[in-house]
Amino acid sequence: MLANLKLGTKMIGSYLIVAVIIVMLAVYGFVSMGGMKQAQNELYIDRLLPISELGAANAELYRIRGDVYKFVLIPDERTKIESEINAAIQETNKQIKLYRASQLLKEEQDELKKFDAAWATYQKEAMNVLALSKAGNDKAAIQMLLDGGTASNARKAVDASVANLIDINTHQAEKIDKEFDSTAATTEMTFVVAAFAAVLVALALGYFMSQMITRQLGMGVKMMQEMALGHLGMRLKMEGKDEIAVLARAMDQFADDLQTIVVGTMKKIAAGDLSSEVTPKDAQDEIAPALKMTIESLRGLVAEAKVLTVAAVDGKLATRGNAAKFQGGYRDIVQGVNDTLDAVIGPLNVAAEYVDRIAKGDIPAKITDKYNGDFNEIKNNLNMCVDAVNALVADANLLARAAVDGKLATRADATKHQGDFRKIVQGVNDTLDAVIGPLNVAAEY
Repeated sequence: MLANLKLGTKMIGSYLIVAVIIVMLAVYGFVSMGGMKQAQNELYIDRLLPISELGAANAELYRIRGDVYKFVLIPDERTKIESEINAAIQETNKQIKLYRASQLLKEEQDELKKFDAAWATYQKEAMNVLALSKAGNDKAAIQMLLDGGTASNARKAVDASVANLIDINTHQAEKIDKEFDSTAATTEMTFVVAAFAAVLVALALGYFMSQMITRQLGMGVKMMQEMALGHLGMRLKMEGKDEIAVLARAMDQFADDLQTIVVGTMKKIAAGDLSSEVTPKDAQDEIAPALKMTIESLRGLVAEAKVLTVAAVDGKLATRGNAAKFQGGYRDIVQGVNDTLDAVIGPLNVAAEYVDRIAKGDIPAKITDKYNGDFNEIKNNLNMCVDAVNALVADANLLARAAVDGKLATRADATKHQGDFRKIVQGVNDTLDAVIGPLNVAAEY
């Protein structure tokens, strides 16, 4: 089943599995963080702030206690002190009101009722102390403030309620803190375990995918390395429908085509067999057209060579190959053959012309053009022939002028000539001797 899935589907599926695990972790973390945030809010809003408010109220109660004593003991500042007492009472009521607005436990509500009663009594007793002092009865006022006095007892009851309320909130805050720590530890452990599991799953999926992909790709790389060395016998033969399997089948087909079409055709070409007919697979095929062009170029080259061969056999030495029909090295070959023919036939034509002129008695000038190799030897031989004929003609002219001038004893120097030319000159000399000798004898008589 996995072999039939596309590679992208396999990869996306693996990522989705990891993503689902991550989302589950995120949801759990979100829920856990929500609970911890709620506990944190409860700790701050319902416990720490109330402790602060109760602490502020307690501070005002201490101020009231001190100001009541000062009211009795410092008559000159009573107006100012009484104003401060009233302000402290208002601030205490304000802080208690703020505290009362928080989320109260049942035991806080019960203790707050006790505070309300004690606070009302304390305010009443404090006002009684102020009234006694205003009436000049400071002794009775002091008596109320001392231990056992009604004002002192009322104050202690208020202080005890405030202290109890602070203790309740402190203990509740400690409880929430412990629960927060426990929740945080549980969440942390869950996250660690879940993250470890996610990592294991991701590693397992990654290992599985990498093994499956790298094994197939490794085979493909091996085949490409073999092909790079010119070894075309390896085939992957992979099954399945994923991209790698499709690529493997394409590589197998490509190797088949290289062996049967490209290499097979090139072997025929190398053996001189140009009969192969290569058909392009489609309009984008570049290999088959290149082979086809190679075969056609070689066929044209062979045809051009046949034309030159037939012309040479027929003695049509002016025939040349059409180099313009070819390109690159093939054009160079045809042009090279043409240049070779020009190099061969040019000197031959000159030699033929000289022989023809000499045969007709038209002695040409010596050849001054430069030739190479055997052609230079032909040139030198022709020039020697011209020199020999010219020397023969010169001696003939010499004998003719001597005869006209009556110089019958004149003879040509046969030693200047070679071969048959020497025989000719010597023969002429001998002929003159044979003719002129008797004439000389007759002249003596």
